[in-house]
Amino acid sequence: MSDAAPAAPAARRPRSALKQLLWAMLAVLVGVPIILFGWIGLVLLGDRLGWELTADGIFAWITAALIAFLLWPLAVYGSHRQLWHHRGTKPGQPVRWGEEPTAPAPKVELTAGERWMRVAVLVIGAASLLALCGPQPITLAVLHALDGASAGGRSWWLALQLGAFIVMFALLMPLLAYGERSLAGFERDDPERARREVVQHWYFGAAIGWVMSALVGLVVAELVLRYVPWV
Repeated sequence: MSDAAPAAPAARRPRSALKQLLWAMLAVLVGVPIILFGWIGLVLLGDRLGWELTADGIFAWITAALIAFLLWPLAVYGSHRQLWHHRGTKPGQPVRWGEEPTAPAPKVELTAGERWMRVAVLVIGAASLLALCGPQPITLAVLHALDGASAGGRSWWLALQLGAFIVMFALLMPLLAYGERSLAGFERDDPERARREVVQHWYFGAAIGWVMSALVGLVVAELVLRYVPWV
């Protein structure tokens, strides 16, 4: 009896993966037609109202809105969950990001300032993603800068990854420094220290989630610029 007990969590993993796959299929089957019909409707509306936006420009704004208001919050939640799961990983130990079952980070009481700060981070993050991925002149400028820093398709991806690493480093370094200061003076077993660690991990997850969302946004914007005008 006791030997069979540890196998129960492993048996639930395929069922959980199947459930996630079914939800993903449902989201695609429902979401894709809604996006396409919404795009066509906005193109017709824009033609009637005399908008200066082209069909690909409207599609770029639609994808930017999806990234800013759907992908970005999901990326923050997922990154926070992964970071909390791997918080005890030692240097040199492999981290299987997204390959291991994780539990949500503990829910903690937030101060009024912390609540407003989270709202501000989400709003600023969404607005910056819209500004980066929505207006095609801005995305063109970023993509042209990547083209100038690369010499081909493979080096373009390397330049994109390097740029993402630099941005992530610039976002995480101040957070790490602030986190060390905010935890100073608390004992390891202090409940307030544990609460603050959860709060700090949320900000780390937000930084990583924003970079991931921006990467997806730039790749989608490049695909829109390359293929949508000829649809």
